[in-house]
Amino acid sequence: MLNRISESVLISAPDADIRHYEAIEGADLPKTSDFNLVILTGGTWDLSKAVLDPWVAKVVDWVKDCVNFPDIRVIGLVGVTKSYREHLAAPSLFERAEHWSIAVENIPVTPRGREFFEGQQALRLHKFHKRVVSVIPEGSQQLGVRAEILILDSNQILTFQGHLEMTAAISQSFVEQGDTSYLTDLGPEGHARLRKSLEAAHNGDRTFARALSWAFEPLNK
Repeated sequence: MLNRISESVLISAPDADIRHYEAIEGADLPKTSDFNLVILTGGTWDLSKAVLDPWVAKVVDWVKDCVNFPDIRVIGLVGVTKSYREHLAAPSLFERAEHWSIAVENIPVTPRGREFFEGQQALRLHKFHKRVVSVIPEGSQQLGVRAEILILDSNQILTFQGHLEMTAAISQSFVEQGDTSYLTDLGPEGHARLRKSLEAAHNGDRTFARALSWAFEPLNK
């Protein structure tokens, strides 16, 4: 997934200096002001918990600091990475879904979203998560319905409850790891339906390209 993200960034900015940090593995976080774009990927960490794991709290504080630097843009992939200042770690923003969302799903966009995504009526993105953003954070606008895509009023943070970088092969690799918690039907037919849904057409690449175009625009645009 990190390679896919890097490839997408280099298409938009061939001279970009890309650095990966995996905080869950204990990596030290860099100086915030060294960057002009931060891309957060998803994971199994839970922002709905009243007390965050220490490494998660560390990342949350680091991302909060990003908004203190007006030249930094943040793209958050998947709902658990909704990155909104003091709202970021508020448990009331998130709720656990009835079951895992793992498929290519259709996400209708709002009028503001149609403007942002250059006339598209809906996006088709890979999903792989079990928590959703249930409250629209103050100071943000919906680009996708149901808080699926949000943008901060300051135009610094753009977040998706979906994986722009995912492919059918990447999603299938997670399925093959043996975790069946996201399956509603554990039988062969259930696996076949899941595989078919993962292979559905999506426009994650196009959406990522638009998000990166936004990231490199002047902040007040």
